[in-house]
Amino acid sequence: LTGRKITNDFGTESEKFAQLKWSFGPTLNISGFRIYQNGVLVGEVGPETNHYAVHRLVPGSVNTFAVAAYNTYGESLPVSVVVK
Repeated sequence: LTGRKITNDFGTESEKFAQLKWSFGPTLNISGFRIYQNGVLVGEVGPETNHYAVHRLVPGSVNTFAVAAYNTYGESLPVSVVVK
């Protein structure tokens, strides 16, 4: 799992967001991935997706993002990254 903070510049306003990317091997029965920010679920994507953007980060904040695979039996241990 990798993450980086990016600034979108809209002329009069700017926005900080985190771009997360991960890789996974060929595994069976993955229903999707859950994305957590500081321990709170912020998103879910399908099993073929390997990226996610978290918008509206507070400038100067430090966030821990985690991604966990899930299926009907439960959730894997998450992999995390700190984005400053």
